[in-house]
Amino acid sequence: SRDGERVVTLGEERTCLWNLEGEMLVQLDKLKASPTDIDPVHTAIFSADGLTLLTADDEWMQVWDRDGRSVARWQVAEVGDGDDLVGLSANGEYVLAVLEEGVRVWDRQGNAVGLLSKKGERIFVAVFSPDGQQIATEGGGNVRLWDVDGHERTQFGTGGQSLVAFAPDGSWLLTEEDSVSRRWDLAGRELAVLLKGEFLEECETAFSRDASRVLIWNYRIARNFDRQGKMLAEFRSRTESHETFADAVLSPDGRFVALVRFNIMLVGKVKLYAVDGGESAVMRGDGRPLTSATFSRTGDRILTTDGHQASIWDAAGRETGMLLHPAVRCADFVP
Repeated sequence: SRDGERVVTLGEERTCLWNLEGEMLVQLDKLKASPTDIDPVHTAIFSADGLTLLTADDEWMQVWDRDGRSVARWQVAEVGDGDDLVGLSANGEYVLAVLEEGVRVWDRQGNAVGLLSKKGERIFVAVFSPDGQQIATEGGGNVRLWDVDGHERTQFGTGGQSLVAFAPDGSWLLTEEDSVSRRWDLAGRELAVLLKGEFLEECETAFSRDASRVLIWNYRIARNFDRQGKMLAEFRSRTESHETFADAVLSPDGRFVALVRFNIMLVGKVKLYAVDGGESAVMRGDGRPLTSATFSRTGDRILTTDGHQASIWDAAGRETGMLLHPAVRCADFVP
């Protein structure tokens, strides 16, 4: 539901839907191609309306409806693990996967729609626009915008291999390559530089719902910016305790940052910070090392995982629900 009253968890062989009281509503068992098919499901993505779910393992894509009925299933060679390698459009009508030959696009029944490719250019990243009508790809230092059927709309160079993300309203793009994060319009014109001069390897990006705040982070540093590129707060891991950031997210209204701090002693906790960097709340797993966090659509609940179960917390750091899903890999609120 759009008010975040359901949660999806992803484990080795099944995906489960829960209510906030910890009651399992639907269990989606992975359909095995054969008794030797042991590849774990590594991706689960809901459409924006919560009516369609895509799951993927290394070889198979599968589409489900809201009630856990299989809509379609098809085999794909070497499906990658990551939100920028597998995608479901916001309206649930299209599916994509980054493959060696390019980016394949299917409809929700598994019928081929298009191939996005450029001769001599390996594509490493592909993401749907929020309206599901365009796809942004990166390969060979070039960002390209395509229609879902493979027609190229725009191309611009970033100077190096880059991560690409659409703003939530779809009006601009964010790219990250080495030490530079830039904001672009959809015609390929640079609008702002958000980060420059410090090498941040393996960065990830999070947005507030209105795209007024952008969080750029990796395992050791996180920085919160406004859309003009002004840095609002910086967070650094504590190197003396071998601490790293395992996850970082922005609340939908952009007022809070949740950081998952994890250290060599296998102690993981989630700290909630105000936009200016002041600490607001702490969530501890009672001996369980928390490894991920996500906000509900309303921003008043936080969902965490620890490898054994998922927990729901209020904004004051109180645990309000527990979802027992063995070997849970990730969890999210259903849109």
